Amino acid sequence: MNIRTSHRRGIPLKERMGQGWYRFSRSKLSILGLAGAALLVFAAVFAPIIAPYPHHAGKVVDFANANQPPSLQNLCGTDTMGRDVFSRIIYALRSTLLMGVVVLSVAVPFGTSMGLIAGYFQGSLIDSLITRLTDIFLAIPPLILALVVASLLKPNLLNAMLAITVTWWTWYARLAYGMATSLNREYYIRSAQLSGAGWIHIVFREMLPNCLSPILTKMTLDIGIVIMIGAALSFVGLGEQPPAPSLGTMISDGAKYMPTQWWLTVFPALTIMIIVLSFNLLGDSFRDLFSTEEKK
Repeated sequence: MNIRTSHRRGIPLKERMGQGWYRFSRSKLSILGLAGAALLVFAAVFAPIIAPYPHHAGKVVDFANANQPPSLQNLCGTDTMGRDVFSRIIYALRSTLLMGVVVLSVAVPFGTSMGLIAGYFQGSLIDSLITRLTDIFLAIPPLILALVVASLLKPNLLNAMLAITVTWWTWYARLAYGMATSLNREYYIRSAQLSGAGWIHIVFREMLPNCLSPILTKMTLDIGIVIMIGAALSFVGLGEQPPAPSLGTMISDGAKYMPTQWWLTVFPALTIMIIVLSFNLLGDSFRDLFSTEEKK
């Protein structure tokens, strides 16, 4: 008999979702995180409409208006080439959020699959190979490893995503491995094995659904960290290249003119802080929500 965690409760999915949203909406920090994340996504999608000077995201030079402080005409001031900083921040959100989504879209499925497979075949050669490879990657700080990989490739947005993906799958492999080794002892897994189900069915149809809650929570928390590492790569010139706007590059360029032209660095840095804070609040809310459900 297949007994999964969601089946034990006997509560319809629609009702569970309604209860979950009620608990979520009762937390002001949860709503704040959701609103912040939604606002960031909205600004990135509708950047051509929101940005007051959309053409400033490209190859534009206006030295007559260079180095202007924040004003009603330029909310975040202008840079050394006369481009509107606010418009460039809005457009930089596109590549920034895209990096978080793409990296996790690749790293999470791959890392989770590797962890579940290693956990299912615990004690075998497959387990040893995957866990040793994971340990090697985890032994190196993710930022250092991302810098090494990115430095070996041509500096652009795609290769920066690849460099971070190489470092990030291991965290999900370790998380999924721990859950899989625990699930191996569950009766429904033993029942599926005795009924003749293949390992692919057991891993992806029996184990995976019971691992989704912590994985989804970690994904939400990791978006901000991935974006920070992406900004660090851009800061040292290994990310998206000018004239395309990038938060890390804007901070790096503006740091040369601190403290007189503080707006060149402060506003892009505040944007990164808002991104990280919003997704961290959202991730904490999901973690609390899922942990509350597990206790029931």
